[in-house]
Amino acid sequence: MVEFDAGGKFGKILEGIKVPALREFCDLTNPNKDILLNVEIKEKTNEAVDIAIKILKEYDLVDI
Repeated sequence: MVEFDAGGKFGKILEGIKVPALREFCDLTNPNKDILLNVEIKEKTNEAVDIAIKILKEYDLVDI
């Protein structure tokens, strides 16, 4: 995902903005614990889910 251009479809000025990895996103949002996240896992394998949950738990962002 980090290779995809996330901003290009929103205009030239945003071209080249990349989709952050989950850990990078957690680093960016972690200071603001009031943000509610809805994490959608596209690759629904046990390994992908386990890794995502592990990362979210590291940042205390899991409420399951």
